[in-house]
Formats: sequence, C-alpha cells, structure tokens
Amino acid sequence: MTSATRTIAVAVLVGLTAPEFGGQASPAGQPPTLTYNIIDLGTLSGTASCRASAINDFGKVVGWCSLSSSGVDPLRGFMWEDGVMTSLGGVPGYPNAWPVAINNLRQIVGFVSNVQSHHAFLWMSGIMSDLNDLLPENSGWELVYATDINDAGQIVGWGYHNAIPRAYLFDGIEFVDLGTLGGNISVAWAINESGKVVGAADTEDGERHAFLWENGVMTRLGPFDGNYSVAMDINERGVVVGSFGTQGEKGGSRFPFRWESGVITRMALPCLVAHRRVVMDSARLSAVSSADRASGGNGVVVV
Repeated sequence: MTSATRTIAVAVLVGLTAPEFGGQASPAGQPPTLTYNIIDLGTLSGTASCRASAINDFGKVVGWCSLSSSGVDPLRGFMWEDGVMTSLGGVPGYPNAWPVAINNLRQIVGFVSNVQSHHAFLWMSGIMSDLNDLLPENSGWELVYATDINDAGQIVGWGYHNAIPRAYLFDGIEFVDLGTLGGNISVAWAINESGKVVGAADTEDGERHAFLWENGVMTRLGPFDGNYSVAMDINERGVVVGSFGTQGEKGGSRFPFRWESGVITRMALPCLVAHRRVVMDSARLSAVSSADRASGGNGVVVV
C-alpha cells in the first residue's frame, strides 16, 4: 500500500488576549495569552505542495508551490490574499521562482533560478522583473538574491560585485554596495522602514559576524562567543534577532540572540536559530513574529 502526502502552506492567526489588546488580563508578570487559528492556504492549480515564506501587515502571504509532492523543481511563486492564491508568473529563462518578502504595497522580492544560476527579482503590479535588468551597463554587479523590501521600496539582498559576494541596497535609483567589516564578503537579510539593514559580513581576521548598516555605516554587533554570528531581522524599534556560535568545516553550534540598543540577550534553546520574521514591535512578544500587530490586536505568523 502506498500513501501520498502534501506539504501545505498555512497562516497562523495569533490572537492577543492581554488587556492592552482588548482581551483579558494575564496573571501578574506573565506574558499575554495567545490563541491560534490555522488557515490552509491551498495550492495553485496543477501543483502538489506549497510553502509560505512571508506575510505583510494586511495578511497577504507569499510563498511557492511545487509540481511534485517532494517539493523539487519546478517551483511557482504565489501570493495569497482574501482566500485566493494567485501565481506570480516568472522571468523568461528561469523556471523556478522563490518569493521571500512582501511589503504593504504588494511589492514582492525573491529569486528565480535555472540549472545554472539564480537572479534576484521584483514583482509589482502583476509583473515579475529580473533586478539585473535595472542595472546600468558595466556596473560589475550580478544580483543573485533579494531578501527583503520595505514600504519605501528599498530592496536588500546580495550578489556578486566584481565576482565577490556583497550585500546591496537598491533604492529604486541606484545600487549601493554595503561594504564589509574588513573582509571581502557580506550578505544582507533584512531592512526596516527606517532603512536600517542587518546581515553578516566578513571581518579582517576571517570571521563572519552580524552587522547593522545605517546611513552608510556598517557596524558590527556583539561581541559574541564564537567565531560566527548573523543578524536575520530587524523591527521598527531597531530590535535585531539572529544567531551566533561557531563555524567550521564540520559545521558548528548555533544559539539565537536578541539585540537592542547594544544589549545582547541570548535566547533559550540551543540549535534554535532566530530567523527572519520573529520580531514584533511589542517587546513582550519579540520572539513570536515580526508581523506588526493588526487592528484589534492580531498578528500573523507564517509557517
């Protein structure tokens, strides 16, 4: 007997029942009580399984669907809104699309791929465009990944600048190399509405560490124990989450962290990596979701 399984994309509605969100008070000293509603987002026509990757403040979800239940190529990007899942289309020559972030203006970024390469894309007003098509001639850039976009339309990610992996910021006019911490390589993972960027970059001594980039200046976060750290997300209050630990040829250990105004808090559960979309503007919910609270005190987590 054989059985088939389907990977589904779901959105989890998080209801806050603390008094400041219109609910009942929790016991003194306790965090707000959370309730969950899980929504199966369905699949695109002709696909077998889907995964959600990001959500905006209005509950619009993006992700990708696979033609096979195993989740392998080809992949189709989607946006889910008001109960309807819509294909995002694609870029000629790149059969796979991986949306990874959406802002409140329904602008979506991610990357497309074929058997030879990956390219960053921007989707807006129903059209998916290769970001490399926006580059000026002889820029020296090949934009590989777009990892986040804010409501100002600023896009961050990483690509090859003169054949070296570097973090970039695109503001709709120019592409900016964010630099490094003294080494060669950098990667940007997230940007907030103030234009602050976080990621990881190489240092002069060959280690790779978390950074915060603001107004043209890249600053190393830390210090951390170990030779490796990465900042994965930042909210509007400037709270950053990521992971730190050791890195070597045979892997290493990782621990999640929370950074705010120079103060580092090591979060519980080793091997749990604090990843993107895990910071809320509410300090008491900083490890739940980065989706800002919607009206009525609801947030949404994409899993």
